[in-house]
Amino acid sequence: MKTLSVYDAILYRMIGARHPSDKIQLEATAAHARWSEIIDLMTDFGLGPDELAEFFTLIEKHRAALAKRSNKIVAKGMSIEDRNNTINEGWAWTAKTIITLSRLSRSDAETARRINEARPIEDTDLPSSIEDLAALMTAKAALISPKIPVRKRLDEAADLVSRLHTVFTDAELAKGKPLEDTAELDELDGRLYVIIRDFNEAGRAAIRAGLLPDVAPYFRFNYIGSGYFRKKAAGDAPAADGPTPEPTHEA
Repeated sequence: MKTLSVYDAILYRMIGARHPSDKIQLEATAAHARWSEIIDLMTDFGLGPDELAEFFTLIEKHRAALAKRSNKIVAKGMSIEDRNNTINEGWAWTAKTIITLSRLSRSDAETARRINEARPIEDTDLPSSIEDLAALMTAKAALISPKIPVRKRLDEAADLVSRLHTVFTDAELAKGKPLEDTAELDELDGRLYVIIRDFNEAGRAAIRAGLLPDVAPYFRFNYIGSGYFRKKAAGDAPAADGPTPEPTHEA
């Protein structure tokens, strides 16, 4: 079964490189304001005054970096389109395959176990997840309706895994960037994104527990969409946060 990821600078940069830095700043500012309003409740979820203060310090550092590098931010947002498209394809492929196989899992314990073990949590899980799910689909193909495009899914898998491996190399992270020092801003973007994601998850948990009213603008990304659903074209509506139905990922 998948476990929570250990975050290092490279993973933070990969996360941050997928989202416009100015939108991250807007998300962070809004999250800080809401967090401050409900600090007592958030403290019960492990997000207390110290964590809020650390978040504010990071916001200020990000704001200063943003002011110095505004031209580079625009270039960064344009240079990642192909990378985002590949990652989005990976999430779409896993979603289609998991849903296809889930029908079998209701009566087959092995299928259920292998789906749970293969289910991706972070973007970087995608190559191994696709390989594992493709193997499972191959093994169970005879049990799937002939009208389901099993062969198409399997034909897509190898090329997609290859492209994802290319995306997740250090060399690819730097390729196409106007200046190498955008890596620092990418990392700050990623660190803020993950903290906001944790805050959003805590807020949704509080709503489910009846501790807060379900207020639509809060506890979701309003200025950016998730890595899976987000469209790059200007004017696209933001999506609900989380690359999948967010069981543990926005954590």
